[in-house]
Amino acid sequence: MPLTMADIGLDYIIKAVTGNDSIRHHLQSLGFTEGARITIVSRINGNFIVNVRETRIAISRQMANKILLA
Repeated sequence: MPLTMADIGLDYIIKAVTGNDSIRHHLQSLGFTEGARITIVSRINGNFIVNVRETRIAISRQMANKILLA
């Protein structure tokens, strides 16, 4: 399931990062890699604040759709 469908406050594991090479590279450099634990902290106007690898990061809905969860 994509990150956009996940519930706030629950822990998930990243299963895959999709998109073209530049998008995948950008997300992976931010810590969104396979096997990483991720939690949605909040949704604001369609954007997401997530906790990944003990760091809070804000990402757009379009980027969140590229992150698939187990």
